[in-house]
Amino acid sequence: MKKYKKAKSFIKTFGLKQNYTSKDLTDILKKQGFSLYEYVPLSNKSEILFGRLNCVNMANANYSFSVCSDETNLCCTRKLVTEKEKILLLMHENLHIFMGDVKKDSTITPFQEKTVTDLHFIVDFILNARRYVRLISVILVTVLILSGIHHFTYSKSTEAYFYVTPGGTHYHKEDCDFITINPKSYKISAEDAIKSYLPCSKCRPNEK
Repeated sequence: MKKYKKAKSFIKTFGLKQNYTSKDLTDILKKQGFSLYEYVPLSNKSEILFGRLNCVNMANANYSFSVCSDETNLCCTRKLVTEKEKILLLMHENLHIFMGDVKKDSTITPFQEKTVTDLHFIVDFILNARRYVRLISVILVTVLILSGIHHFTYSKSTEAYFYVTPGGTHYHKEDCDFITINPKSYKISAEDAIKSYLPCSKCRPNEK
């Protein structure tokens, strides 16, 4: 519940809308007091900056990270990523900043990483709730239809048992002529009958 409230607060605070872009998330970074720096690992320019900020290893090991110092507040993401990847990285860093995880000389813990990952999922779920509901509805309807097709004949049955004959391909009511004249006929459950046999067209076992 706390994570849900945090996610709702993040959305409300920054007016985040469905189908947000990397530009939207970059604007949120600015509102949180951070600048976006896109870098190419091991380039001279980035090495000099990260060396000054004491985060060279962090930059080489991650696709994104945020740093808070006396000099600057930076959200750093690698260049040459797709828009979808960029959105993922920027949202992740924005949530860390929003949660207060990014502080001077601080290290983000695995617990904080998990919290932010959960928040990201919740934010997306809230913003795309209608899409998730539609998807779940489609899945449920499909399952019900398939289940209905399988059980339609069975649901109409008024008998708990039906009768079949050795080598026969149809199931029958107890008083069906095909059963009364065949002493070797035997009883099986309605479910087994419907799964393995066709209904008799003469006695129509599925009708009252």
